[in-house]
Amino acid sequence: MLPVLVNLNDEEIKICRWLAKKRENTNEINKVEEKKLSDDGALDIHIRGTEGEFVVAKYLNTYPDFTTNSRKGGNELIYCGWRVDAKNTTPHNNLMVQNYKKAGEIDIYIIVNGKNPYNIVGWCYENEIMKEENLIDFARIPSYFLKGKDLRYPKELKNIEYKPENKSLEKITSVFINLNNEEIKVCEAIAKKRRGNDRKNNIIDRKLSDDEGIEIDIRGMIGEFVIAKYLNIYPDFTTQPRGGGYELTYRNWSIDAKNRTPYKDMMTPTYKKKGESDIYIVVSGKNPYEIIGWCLEDELIKDENIINFARTPSYFLERKNLHRPEKLKNLKSKETS
Repeated sequence: MLPVLVNLNDEEIKICRWLAKKRENTNEINKVEEKKLSDDGALDIHIRGTEGEFVVAKYLNTYPDFTTNSRKGGNELIYCGWRVDAKNTTPHNNLMVQNYKKAGEIDIYIIVNGKNPYNIVGWCYENEIMKEENLIDFARIPSYFLKGKDLRYPKELKNIEYKPENKSLEKITSVFINLNNEEIKVCEAIAKKRRGNDRKNNIIDRKLSDDEGIEIDIRGMIGEFVIAKYLNIYPDFTTQPRGGGYELTYRNWSIDAKNRTPYKDMMTPTYKKKGESDIYIVVSGKNPYEIIGWCLEDELIKDENIINFARTPSYFLERKNLHRPEKLKNLKSKETS
């Protein structure tokens, strides 16, 4: 079978290294014992591990872990309700898990190796690796071991059945999402780089407020991250010039996130054309941010919804006419030709 290769762009690599350094510093401050399976330095292992997390998150279109608190293992990602632990064991093609791991901590283990583009070697369920028959002594540490040839093919993971959460979506009335300091800093850095690239390429600012352009760009980037975190999908880390369009993809639906602080209605300029985005979502407030609601493109982009706002003709829907955020999680995958 063909290898599954995933490329991380320059921004993603920088974010991985920045997060890894912060995690390593936190572990040093809290005197967390490093239980490692190689003679590499702790920082190199943290960088490789964080890159492995981002590779798997990007492949599965799931939200990465931006936390930098002290850690002693555990899962970094959630995919379809399953707890996922990504292992970057460059240059080995085999999966190894230290035996201090307890059954029940992780649902799925995935192994990544190589350099950019990274190769996703395979994966297994916890009960497939955590068996006494798989115990070996590696680098003086007892570990559970599976050869690469015994792992499941990466693409099979995309067809895995959803593991339901232990809560009812029907009970949700308001949705608030908190971004940590690292997530906010990443949003600011990407927004500034995007703006610089837009200016270099003479992209026109079409804004609906009198705020400074960079403030609007940062707010927009935060809106994207809020939605990505809520839906557990991979954010857009690209910084190439853009003149609108969608930023996220959820179950094959293209999504345009709008951070309309302090407004709580849906608005988008009339230069938007049908076919640019399937779904529009509006976010408002300050951290924690409120997801107000969403609508399908056909529900928003109609002549009857045009108003004149801040000297700009815009499509407009009141909050009361938007779908509740939690209904988006029940949306079936869009059929593609």
